[in-house]
Amino acid sequence: MQEENTNVNMESENSKVNGDGNFVSGEVLVGTVTELLPNEVKVDIGRKYGGVVPLTELTTDLSQNTKDLVHVGEKLELAVVNFNEDTGKVVLSKKQVDFSKGWDKIVEAHATGEVLKANVVDVVRGGMKLICNGIKVFVPASLSGSTRSNPLESFKGKTVEFKVIELDRERKRGIGSCLAVSDEKKEILSENFWNNVKIGDVVEGTVSGIAPFGAFVDLGGVEGLIHISEISWNRISYPSDVLKIGQKIRVLVKDMDKTNDRVSLSYKQILGDPWYIFAERYRPGQIVTCKITAVKEFGAFAEIMPGVEGMIHVSQISEGRIEDPQDVLAVGDEVRVKIMDIDVNKRRVSLSIRDCYNIG
Repeated sequence: MQEENTNVNMESENSKVNGDGNFVSGEVLVGTVTELLPNEVKVDIGRKYGGVVPLTELTTDLSQNTKDLVHVGEKLELAVVNFNEDTGKVVLSKKQVDFSKGWDKIVEAHATGEVLKANVVDVVRGGMKLICNGIKVFVPASLSGSTRSNPLESFKGKTVEFKVIELDRERKRGIGSCLAVSDEKKEILSENFWNNVKIGDVVEGTVSGIAPFGAFVDLGGVEGLIHISEISWNRISYPSDVLKIGQKIRVLVKDMDKTNDRVSLSYKQILGDPWYIFAERYRPGQIVTCKITAVKEFGAFAEIMPGVEGMIHVSQISEGRIEDPQDVLAVGDEVRVKIMDIDVNKRRVSLSIRDCYNIG
């Protein structure tokens, strides 16, 4: 790392500002703040000449006031910019020192693989621009870790973690990767999942994707799948009828295959089997009000409670003969029915509207 050090006090003798050898361009001094003016800071550098730090050499944000950046009595490391022997004024820069230290940290992080944090100051078509320790770092879009649910534009103004993967020594800039950090974390979480979770465990996750056949759940380093048949006890047309991307849920681990990195999950099992709840609450002969969910040629289906539907055979719809159940019933109709038979094992319930006609 010795050859990479860019400390500003390593300038050659040819960079002397004046001929008497008192000051050298880039030389680092320690100064004590003595006075704060709107556009500059005066410092005592322990020599016969006074030092001054212009606002432009104090910060990159010129909208700030000197009083917000330093205070009287504060000691600062400052680099010599130039010296006017006639006025006895030494122009100094805190910004140069900060930049030098910041670049050394970037170089060190590149060598060690250290994870750094920085604010995203801008998002462009090709990626994100960061400022870390005063150094510009660019993160290409492909290495940003952005997703469809968390697009590149959403990172602007946020603090992100990244690794320095390349250095532009000439321009003193870095190339970073947020993906390198997330991949490393994912690998650790993945190992933790496979080492500690077993079939039958209940785990927490976040819905990360929706497909016609089911929903994907981020379990932390591992992604599992809830097949559409395991989402709800009710019949659903599409997983998004129940689940939404970003939703945090608890799921049951049904099956695990580490070799193929597959985890099968069930959401409905966490909710409890409604058929067993139904069997505890209802008995044959009871009269209940339910809602028609489907009408077929042979009869109609009605929801008695969430997750439990019964079938009303065409012969049990009316006392008189009907040709087509749709002539009498429609989806959404609420009807009173009598529970005729319950078979929990086969998940079947027989219902009758006809037997309710003579019941008040």
